[in-house]
Amino acid sequence: MPLNRVHIKNFSIFEDTSIHFAKHVNVFIGENGTGKTHLLKLLYAFFETEAEPCLYENQGEKITLNIKDNSLFSNNFFNNLTLVYKSLKIIPSNGNEVHIEFDIDKKIHNLVLNVVDGEMYFDPEQNVIGKIKNKAVFIPAKEMLSHADGLIEMTKKYSNNMPFDKTLLDIIEKAKQWQLKQTPAIAQRVYTKLESLIKGKIVFENNRFYIEKNDGKRIDFDLESEGFKKIGLIWQLIMNENITDGSILLWDEPESNINPKLIPEIVDIMLILARCGVQIIIATHDYFLAKYFEVLSSVLDLVSFHSLYFENGTLKCETSDKFTTLSHNDIISENIKLYEAEIQKVIQ
Repeated sequence: MPLNRVHIKNFSIFEDTSIHFAKHVNVFIGENGTGKTHLLKLLYAFFETEAEPCLYENQGEKITLNIKDNSLFSNNFFNNLTLVYKSLKIIPSNGNEVHIEFDIDKKIHNLVLNVVDGEMYFDPEQNVIGKIKNKAVFIPAKEMLSHADGLIEMTKKYSNNMPFDKTLLDIIEKAKQWQLKQTPAIAQRVYTKLESLIKGKIVFENNRFYIEKNDGKRIDFDLESEGFKKIGLIWQLIMNENITDGSILLWDEPESNINPKLIPEIVDIMLILARCGVQIIIATHDYFLAKYFEVLSSVLDLVSFHSLYFENGTLKCETSDKFTTLSHNDIISENIKLYEAEIQKVIQ
């Protein structure tokens, strides 16, 4: 069930920002400090919310739904977070527009989501409102599976002292879930491509991850290349159906530790997943990754490029269906500067 729109007000550096999402792939760019990772974590917080149906007396009454674990941001940024439904507007043709109010550190933070196909349900006769949970995966820029052995247990025991936010631990928990006996339908579209890239498949035994190579040798994740570990993680999440039809994939800097030669392969895999019903939302600083989405996507692929930037001290978002037509595009601007500097050096 894809995310259509988000309106963030007074949250982090987002004073009043609206973003419209494409159904298949959304690529976010922007300078450091423009909120790309905060945005991904905020969306993950929403989709990871587990809410039982709640009774209410009228639409003006707040209905509070507790987040099961709030430590999405380091330094307990989301500590004691509750998700509050203050009003619900029914839009029959487009689904429900849901106004969500975040109460963080006694400050009001508003988020508006437009969702479809039963993501939210509302029964006016029974005075019931609730949420059908999406499967959401947040892949952080940091590689975490090498630390799977004992990290979850240590964090539970020393939770007040361990410097890990929820996303870093969640990805380990999701990856550790067992693979299905039969290859999932969505995996049948991409697993051969993934196994070809890493020259094997993922094995999880005795609380440790390995890549079992095609020749039968097992390489501990600690010893494998960073790029292969990232590709192997995608293989694992597809095989245990954390990434599946109707799920949301939030990926921070997919290009991290990836050789440029593998970028088009990874983009192609993400486009295939998107065509199979996975909505993909990524943040990147990489020209090749963003540009290959423009080059490899077909006319049927719904892809949007979003640039987060500051204007007069206010964070704004520019959206285009073409990476190269974004007017606020530091990635392209820096490539042009490098080219001009190279030409200047030659002619001197």
